[in-house]
Amino acid sequence: MYPMIKDVLSLRKDMSNIPKNVIDKGALDQWTDYVNRRQKSKVSAMAFSSFNRIFARNFATAAGKSEKGDATRLWRNLYIFVGFPATLLGLLNVYLNSDHHSKPEFIPYEHLRIRTRRFPWGDGQQSLFHNPHVNALPTGYEE
Repeated sequence: MYPMIKDVLSLRKDMSNIPKNVIDKGALDQWTDYVNRRQKSKVSAMAFSSFNRIFARNFATAAGKSEKGDATRLWRNLYIFVGFPATLLGLLNVYLNSDHHSKPEFIPYEHLRIRTRRFPWGDGQQSLFHNPHVNALPTGYEE
C-alpha cells in the first residue's frame, strides 16, 4: 500500500469514534479519492521521469559508443551522392530555362495598383521594391 493511503485509512480509523453528525461521510470519501488520485499521479510522474532518465542516458551514451566515422561517413555520402547532384540538376534546369520572357500586355484594371496616398520616396508612384522591367505603374509599364 502507498504511504498516503495508509495515512488516510489510519485517519478514518481515528475518526471512527467521532459522532456521525459531526463528520460528513461524503467529505471523507472525497478526501480519500483526492489522496488516491494524487498518489496515482505521483507514481505515474515518477515512472515517466525514470523513463526519461533511462532514455536520455542511453541516448547520450550511444553517441560515445559509435565509431568516429559512422555518422560522418553517412552524411558525407548523402551530400556527395544526393545533395550535390540535386544542386547540379537545379542549376542545369535554371540555365536551360533561362530564356527571356516578354512582359504581359498591360490592362488597366480598376482594382489593381490603387494609390490613395503617394509613397514617401521617389516620384510617389513606385513602391519601395519597384522593378521597371516587371512592375507596372497605374498608367502602364515604364519604357
